[in-house]
Amino acid sequence: MRRVLLVGIMSVLAATDPTKHFVKQVTVSVNGKQVLVQYLDSQESPTTEVAIYKLSLKSGDKVSVDAVCSLRGNITKALTVP
Repeated sequence: MRRVLLVGIMSVLAATDPTKHFVKQVTVSVNGKQVLVQYLDSQESPTTEVAIYKLSLKSGDKVSVDAVCSLRGNITKALTVP
């Protein structure tokens, strides 16, 4: 079944220049298998990056999203499809 995954990534510190400080990579995995990687070179908002992905998911699938900052660090969050 096709489902929509809405990803919102918020920055703790607002970027003064979102062309230099931004989410540079988003990786989505389903059940431990990488299904997509998106590379970015800037972001619209200095505080938030939003992405929408259409994925084939079923109940019980485990979805994880990893976002990498252009300057340093990353964050990974996961959910199980209801």
